[in-house]
Amino acid sequence: MSRLDRIDSEHLLRVFAVAAIRGSVTASGGHEPEQQLRDQMQAWGLEPASDFNIRDVNAKELADLCGIKPTTAQQELVKPEKSRAFDFVVPYKVVGLKPKLLVQGQFYGGDSGSVSHKNVDQTPIGRAAARVSAVDAVFAEFLDGAGYVTALSGDARKLLSLADTDGLIQLRTAPVRLRELLQRINFLTPVEVA
Repeated sequence: MSRLDRIDSEHLLRVFAVAAIRGSVTASGGHEPEQQLRDQMQAWGLEPASDFNIRDVNAKELADLCGIKPTTAQQELVKPEKSRAFDFVVPYKVVGLKPKLLVQGQFYGGDSGSVSHKNVDQTPIGRAAARVSAVDAVFAEFLDGAGYVTALSGDARKLLSLADTDGLIQLRTAPVRLRELLQRINFLTPVEVA
């Protein structure tokens, strides 16, 4: 095999640089789609920090929201470091209502860069911890980005084939799919009332 000449090696380095940048942007931009979904929910008339959370909710906070004190055996399960937090909890802090819709999100924009598959492993643990507090919870996945069609299609299949996955939400389908999930838990938005 011949050595790369200087021009070829510069082109190769550019390809590597672009791949590294895409992976970095993907890793740092994961919260933007979550904010876009929160903006949609607010446009439907839902109140942030009341109807839905504005930061991740771990199993311990979920237990507090539900007014549940886990038993000694359950306390190990609801430790925040043991399971994945929920990006969306509805209703969040509505007086007289307990959380019923729990959504974990994962955005992956490309097929390059470092990818962690821990969300597939942590999702069942997070859901089991959530069931300690929210027994009748509906679970959905907010999966978006081109990477789920390419590099992470296997992860998407695993998450969506879990027995307790009740729905899939994407930014473009949220006006239909997320609102359908909200209706399923009898949580109407002002849009439905209108």
